[in-house]
Amino acid sequence: MDRNLSGSQIKIQNSVNIKSWIFGAISAFVISFIAISFLPNDSFLRISSLIAFTGVALVPARKIIYHFLSADSRCKSCNTEFAVQRVDSKKEFISAIPRKNIKNMGNVGGHGPDVGKQIILHESWTEERYNITDTFACVECGDTHTSSRVTTQRSGYTSTKVRK
Repeated sequence: MDRNLSGSQIKIQNSVNIKSWIFGAISAFVISFIAISFLPNDSFLRISSLIAFTGVALVPARKIIYHFLSADSRCKSCNTEFAVQRVDSKKEFISAIPRKNIKNMGNVGGHGPDVGKQIILHESWTEERYNITDTFACVECGDTHTSSRVTTQRSGYTSTKVRK
């Protein structure tokens, strides 16, 4: 399977693998720490049980976390991990809404003619909404599916400060 993966897919696979080991170790340690709270107060028994419980819980915890982290890149047809890649993306304009905001930034301090005056910040921008449709394909079985989402972007941002 690795020979068919692109460079970006291999990077994602390596990142998921590293994160699953780190979070798996943390969660195994937390699980074992909770488990030793039910043991007697003998320090040797608690420390050795903590090490043993962490070792036993590490592999299942890592596998569960790996499964959840790799779920987005798993093909729904053939269940192959890291085989899904984006082949097309279309961005469609929906709307543009002008926005503005007025904030009181506080008073002018220090010395000079404006001491004590309020600083008012006038902001304006255009909020643009886009519908993005992505097409994904599996490199193993060739299955394709599409996904749509709506995003909001801020453009044309301007701000001015006024002292009153």
